[in-house]
Order: sequence, then structure tokens, then C-alpha cells
Amino acid sequence: MVSLPQILGRDKSIDGLVERLQRDSNFVPPDIKEAQQQLIFRLYLLNQENHELKGKIGVDTLTGLPNYDRFAEDLPRNVAQASRTGEYLSLLFIDGDRFKYYNDNYSHEVGNVVVSAFGRLLSEILRFEEKPYRYGGDEFVVIVDENCKPKDALKLGRRLCKNLKGGLRGYVETTLTEPKYAETKRKLMNESAADGRLKYDCLMEDVAGVNVSCGLSTKEIPKIRDISTRDMIITDLAQSLIETADGYLHQAKDNGRNRIVYYGGQIELK
Repeated sequence: MVSLPQILGRDKSIDGLVERLQRDSNFVPPDIKEAQQQLIFRLYLLNQENHELKGKIGVDTLTGLPNYDRFAEDLPRNVAQASRTGEYLSLLFIDGDRFKYYNDNYSHEVGNVVVSAFGRLLSEILRFEEKPYRYGGDEFVVIVDENCKPKDALKLGRRLCKNLKGGLRGYVETTLTEPKYAETKRKLMNESAADGRLKYDCLMEDVAGVNVSCGLSTKEIPKIRDISTRDMIITDLAQSLIETADGYLHQAKDNGRNRIVYYGGQIELK
């Protein structure tokens, strides 16, 4: 007899197990079919609790990246660390340009696939000292805590954006092979767009040409010697980094998207 842990190990997730049980339900003898349906329902509830728990511990359930709450905890901590020696700290806000298009022209599930793939790609192209988070919606943020001076931070931003623009299609293809997106992929492979092409082919073409907008904020964190005001200064510095990077991101969108805006100017991404 195959044990539940063995099945989970093979399917890699509760989603995979539920899909397998539903797929095999037609071959189950009638006398145990009711028990199987009860198991599927309990697994569904367990999966819901699992997603809720991930959210509570600071993990975005769609991308697997740290979420906004974790970012709000980590940034002041990074500011405090930089203040001990007076180092630079950089914040990069990244937005997938017009990701709402995928929700409107394909489906909400396809939109989730694109955001999930974007988050995974971002995570894999970063180095150890570059920490990614899902800020919300289609916005992501990266904390760079390696004493990265403005010129170097700009080089980093350009590298990240170039890799994000060029690598998304492969990650979308991989994400669509996951069991939880099997029905989404099936629909894309069987439905046609207005021009007669398969929606799957249209999606691959769209994500291959995706653009990104970025706002980069870099600040030299001063040494804080007054313990009585330390926490307040750290909070203000963290908020200043956020407001500056977010403001630059909105400038990038307003100025035509597909660019990095930073202190001193902007660079259109090729």
C-alpha cells in the first residue's frame, strides 16, 4: 500500500495530490468512493489553511517570495544594520508593465501565472545580498544591503531589468506545467484568439515582449549615535527610501514605462 507521505512526495504538493485523486475517481470502486470524496474535501480545507498560514508567516502564497509584511519588518532592520558603519542602502521598486492586460485579455488565472513566473524569475537572478519581496499586485521590491553606491546600484538595476525582460517566457512555460495550472493550460491550448491562433501561442508571444519599469532609491545611511532617537531616525530613513523609490517608479510609468528612474535622471531600457 502506498502511504500518504509517499504520494505527497511524488506529487510534490497538496494541489497535485487532490488533482490526482479527482482524476482517478472514475476508477475507484463504489464502496470506497465516498471515503475518497471526504479525503479530497479534507485535503482542500488543509490546503486553504496552508495558504493562510503562509500569509501569516510572511510568505506570498502566489510567488513564494517574502510578502509586504516581511518587507516592512526587514527594511528597518537593514537600515539599522547599515547605520552601524555608515553604509549605503538601496531600494529598487519593480513593476511588470501592464500586467493587468493578462487578466483582461486571458483570465485571472493566466494573470496569476504571469505574476508567479515573474516572482520566481526575479528570485533566481538575484545574488545573496539582494533580497526580493512581493510588494503587492504586480509590484516587487528588492533591498540591496551590500554598501552599494549609487553608480553600482544603477548597474544592478539595469542588470535585473534586462534579465526580467528577456527571461519571463521560459518561466511562464514552466509555471503552466504545475498541476494547479493544468486546467488553465488546457484552456489556452484549446481556445483560439480572434486572429485564429491558439491563445497559448499568443500568450507566449506577449510575455516574450514584456517590459518593466523601475524606481531606484539609494541612500547613505548615517551612523546614529543618539540611542534615544535611534528608532525614530531608522523609521524615517526607511520611509524615505520607500517614498523615493515608489515616486521614481511612478515617474517611470508616467514617462512612457520600460525605464529606470533614479536620482539624477532616467534610462530607457533596451
